[in-house]
Amino acid sequence: MIELAEKALRVGLKLGATDVGVLVEKEKFNMVRFSNNEVTLVESDELTELTVYLSKGGRRFLASTSNVEAGGIEEFVNRAYESCLRLPKSEEYAPLPSGVFSYPKNPNYDPRIDEEEFIFSSVESAINSGLEEGGERVAGSLHTVIREIALRTSGGIEASDRSSYVMLNVRALAGEASGHGLSCSSGVKGFDPEGAGRTAGRYCRLSKKTGKLEDGVYNLVLSPTVAADLMQHVGYSASAYDFDLGLSFLCGRLGSKVAPDGFGLYDHGVIEGGLNSRSFDDEGVPTSSTPIIEDGVLKGLLHNSTTAKKHKVKSTGNAGIIVPHPWNLVVREGDMEFEELIGEAKRGLLLTNNWYTRFQDYREGSFSTLPRDATLYFEDGEIKYAVKGIRVSDKMPRLLSNIKGVGKNRVWVLWWEVETPVLSPYLLVEGCRITTV
Repeated sequence: MIELAEKALRVGLKLGATDVGVLVEKEKFNMVRFSNNEVTLVESDELTELTVYLSKGGRRFLASTSNVEAGGIEEFVNRAYESCLRLPKSEEYAPLPSGVFSYPKNPNYDPRIDEEEFIFSSVESAINSGLEEGGERVAGSLHTVIREIALRTSGGIEASDRSSYVMLNVRALAGEASGHGLSCSSGVKGFDPEGAGRTAGRYCRLSKKTGKLEDGVYNLVLSPTVAADLMQHVGYSASAYDFDLGLSFLCGRLGSKVAPDGFGLYDHGVIEGGLNSRSFDDEGVPTSSTPIIEDGVLKGLLHNSTTAKKHKVKSTGNAGIIVPHPWNLVVREGDMEFEELIGEAKRGLLLTNNWYTRFQDYREGSFSTLPRDATLYFEDGEIKYAVKGIRVSDKMPRLLSNIKGVGKNRVWVLWWEVETPVLSPYLLVEGCRITTV
C-alpha cells in the first residue's frame, strides 16, 4: 500500500502538480446473509482503492481507481492531471498541509472478527434468540470489515492506520409482524448478536396485534436506530462545505440555541468503539474531537484546509479534501430509562426502525421518513398495538428543539440507512407530524 501511494505521488509530482495527495485503502470483508433461519449466502473479498488529489495553478481534481497495477496507476494519474488542467481555477484553493504531525492512537482494530468460528456462531446466536423471543422466521446479514489505509502527500506527510468493525442486522418475522435488531462493534468485545436477535424477536412479538392510527401530531420515542439516522444528518449539516453552499438547516445559527439545555452532539475522529475511527484525515491532519452541539448551542462546524482558510479557523481534521464530513458521531448520554421516556410521552409512537429518509428542502430541513417493522402505539406508558403505513414529516430544526428526553443507555448504530456511525440513545421528541401512506 505504501509503495502504491509513493508511486502515484511520484507520477503526480513529475507531471508538475503543485499539490499531490494519495490515499490507498484496502478492505478485507466478509458477508453472511441468512433467511428462514438458515444461512443463504457467504461472500469474502478484498478491495484496494487508490484516491489521488491533484492541484495546479489553483485548479483541483480528485479521482479514485481500483486498478492498482503499476501501469494502471501511471495512466490513471496522467489522465487525472490532464483533467485537472481543463478545470477553472478555484477561488478557495488552499495548499495541502505540510510538516510533521503527531497522530492519536487508534485502538479500534481486532483481527478476530475475521475468524470463521466467530462469524458463524454469531449468526447462529442471532437466529436462535430471535426465534426464542417470538419470531417464526429470522433473516438478516452480518458484515465484517478490516481496513488498512496509507497516505502520502507532497507536503511530506507519511501516515498509515488500520481499523475494523462488525455489523449485524436481524429481522424477526411472524405472519405480517416484524421486528428489527442490530449490534455493531469495532471488535469482538462489545458485540452482542444474541441481544440483537432478542430485540428483533421482542419487537416482532409486540407488533402482532395491530390497530389504526389517524393523521395528526404525536409524541415519538425514537429507538437508537431511528435517532442515529436523524442525528447523522445533523452531522452532515455541520459540514462547513454545506454551510457555505446554503445547503444546511444549521445555516445562520452558529452560536445560537438549536436544541434543549444539556443536549450534546460531538464528532470524534478516534474514540473507543468508533466504527469509522481514523487517526488522520484525507489531508494528513490529525483527527480530533469537535463539539457540534453543546448544551443545546451550535458550537462548531467540521472543516478541512480549504473551508478553514475561508472561515479563518484551523482545520478540525475532517477532510474529505473537497467536502469535510463527520467520522463518528456521539450523542451525549441522558438520564432517563426507556420506561421513563414512554411514560413521559404519555401518548404516542415508539419507532423502532425506519428507512427512506429524504429531504425536500435542505436549507429548511424539511424531511420525511418511513417507519419500518414494529411501529408501536402507546398510551400512559403501555404499548397498545402496532400500526402500519405511516410517514413522519417534519423539519430538523423543530425536531431538534423539541427533544424532551434522552436515554441513559447508548449503542453504536451503523447500517445501510446510517452510513456514519452514531453512538445513540433513545430520544423523546414531542409534537411530530404523522400522515398515513
